[in-house]
Amino acid sequence: MSKYYSINKFSKILGVSAQTLRNWDKKGKLHPHHTSSNGYRYYSHEQLNQVMNVKPNLDRKELMKRISQNKVDKVVVFYKDRATRTC
Repeated sequence: MSKYYSINKFSKILGVSAQTLRNWDKKGKLHPHHTSSNGYRYYSHEQLNQVMNVKPNLDRKELMKRISQNKVDKVVVFYKDRATRTC
């Protein structure tokens, strides 16, 4: 069973504000896994893993820049491809 994080918990783990996550959702950069009928956003453990797998390769400022420019899944693909080429 997947674990889901509220927007507040997810934002604290990532070190960004909940408003930043709302902005990323609005701009199509990082959508929540699902939104409840009352409008609460929930993020999955898989999304957290994706972001955290990218994070060790970048400092926080660079990670925020990449997320602001691209969708998280594209950032993950970029780093997986880069890791494959260097192995």
